[in-house]
Amino acid sequence: MITNFDKQTASLNEYETNVLLPVMVKCLSKHIGKDRVISNSQMCFKMAEFGYQICDARVRKIINHIRINSLVECLIATGKGYYVAQNESEMKTYIASVKSREEAIQAMRMAMEEQLERMMNKKPTEIIPDGLQSSPLPLS
Repeated sequence: MITNFDKQTASLNEYETNVLLPVMVKCLSKHIGKDRVISNSQMCFKMAEFGYQICDARVRKIINHIRINSLVECLIATGKGYYVAQNESEMKTYIASVKSREEAIQAMRMAMEEQLERMMNKKPTEIIPDGLQSSPLPLS
């Protein structure tokens, strides 16, 4: 579970594990190749058509579970949606994308840690950058 995203990142519940997971594994297993891509919103819509209840955040959580547990081998994503990679090149490109996102998240975390350090060493009035203290926008 991820702090401040408790509901979205909670472990799979019984309904998700026993009902939604098998349906999603079967569905995603058929989306082989980028010409068979399925988006998160399409997945939610199709699931709802068959009477299943799921939101986009939980689709991502279940897909994460599917990947980590290798329930659908080579399940990758692009800006267009999810599909099963057909070749080494698609897998390598996807892995490079994941590494880039990891690096971007790490850079942002490190910047936030530096900002926290500066915040802890300043008085509250020193936290707001010069020029913004007289901003017409409410800051609280």
